[in-house]
Amino acid sequence: MVIKFITTIYTIFLLVSPIFLYSKPIDDLPIVFNVIEESVNYSGTLNQTVIELEYVIDNQHHHGIKAVKIYFDATYNDVPVGSFNFEYNVDVMQFEVVNGDIRYAIGQANFDSIEITKIEVVQRTFFESYLSAILMGFFYMVILLIMWMFVDRHQEHYMSDVIEIFKTYWWAASLILIGIPLVLNVLSYLGRYHVLATPYGWVFFISCMISMVFVIFILWLYHYIMGKRIIK
Repeated sequence: MVIKFITTIYTIFLLVSPIFLYSKPIDDLPIVFNVIEESVNYSGTLNQTVIELEYVIDNQHHHGIKAVKIYFDATYNDVPVGSFNFEYNVDVMQFEVVNGDIRYAIGQANFDSIEITKIEVVQRTFFESYLSAILMGFFYMVILLIMWMFVDRHQEHYMSDVIEIFKTYWWAASLILIGIPLVLNVLSYLGRYHVLATPYGWVFFISCMISMVFVIFILWLYHYIMGKRIIK
């Protein structure tokens, strides 16, 4: 049963991996980029124009943003100079509003005003956006395994004893393995409960459940190596 479960999860991962492993500029997303203040200054000494933008990004998407690509038309004394674009690294998590500044220099160009024509965002991959939640889910189960192994080793339990303990104290096991991760997952989206209506809102909880399979396997392997009686 455990092997079948792992195989199913792995198959699903392979099917959706192109979505998870690659980044690309995305349009028509629930992301708002607003310029609050704009400054354009030309340096004759360096022969470059420096653009400074104060911005606000409201990211209501399920992935984080790691860069913005800004396209603009430049003019000098209202005379068109040309069209330019540049990419600037930012750090905006999913469902987060960030205020920041952009300072970018464009060499060999002289202009005194710009008009932004298009903005693209480069989103983080699934693992880049949710790596911390995945690791925390794994870390939670590792801590539980270490605590249990400490007790298990001193009590010299057989595998059958372990299973019997889980059966007897099923309510405690359910609370620790399922209840607490569930509560922590909900609390992590405090004030953003609408996220829980999406699969991405359950990354931490799902990570805990998947990690639990490996924790049980390690526990079984420990008893096998130590010469304990294995469940038939």
